[in-house]
This record gives sequence, structure tokens and C-alpha cells, in this order.
Amino acid sequence: MKKILLSLLAVVMMAFVVTSCSSDDSSSDNAYENLIGTWNKVADVQTGSTTDIEDCIDKERLAFSSNGTLTITSFSGTDFNNCQEVSTTNGRWEYLGSNNYLIYPVGTTITNENRPLYSYVITFHNNNVEMRRFVQLAHQTGINSYERYLRQ
Repeated sequence: MKKILLSLLAVVMMAFVVTSCSSDDSSSDNAYENLIGTWNKVADVQTGSTTDIEDCIDKERLAFSSNGTLTITSFSGTDFNNCQEVSTTNGRWEYLGSNNYLIYPVGTTITNENRPLYSYVITFHNNNVEMRRFVQLAHQTGINSYERYLRQ
């Protein structure tokens, strides 16, 4: 009986060691993996005030691919439940580290002068089904507004 308990204890301890030594999801190698997928804009938040997206013109879909490409889809229409796709813009994205990303249209040359115009801080919430895209401009001392997206 003692051998069985010791064996069971050893198995439990091995399981603890294996799970505690697993890779960290926030490592620099895979920190951007949460971004990959399709995201639908659901709200604009400015200084704590949330405005839900209820108009087709404000609706937006972002599709991030693992190869660094991005597709931005815009919509139009009079009934939010029946919005029509009106334009698709192809872009690129780059992970800069520390939740900072460059997002820019294809054909744009990024220089030190225009880099702040395309820089975003992106954070993930609610088990990675919610994304918040904060615009980071060089002249800002703090970020008070962001766009809220949900994973499709």
C-alpha cells in the first residue's frame, strides 16, 4: 500500500514539474501569435467612454496572417445587420516587441520619420478573444483611446 501511495505521489509530482516547466506564452518567439486571425471592430473607447459600433461605416474587419500580411475590410449600408463590403485594403504588420506593432498599407515605405504614424499598442483580453488597438503617436504622453475588436 505504501508503494502505491509513493508511486502515485511520484506521478503527481512529475505532472507538476512538467506543467511548471512548459514554455511561457509571452516569450518573444510567440508573443504575436494571439494576433493571428480575423477580428471584428465592436467599439471605440475614448477616455473611458465606450461607443458601440452600430453604423456600417464604422464597422471594420482585420485579418492578420502569420506571414506578416493584413487585410482590412470596410463596410457600408443603412442597416447594420446587412452591411456590404465596400473596400479591402492589403497591408503588412510587424511585431516590434512589448505589445508594439507596425501596421501599414502595402507599398508604404517605413522610415524613422513616419514610423510613429503606423505604430500601435495591441493588448489581448478575455482569453484572447478581445483585442484592443491603441494608437501610439510620438507626441502623445499617454493613450486614452482605443478600438475594441472581438475574434471572429
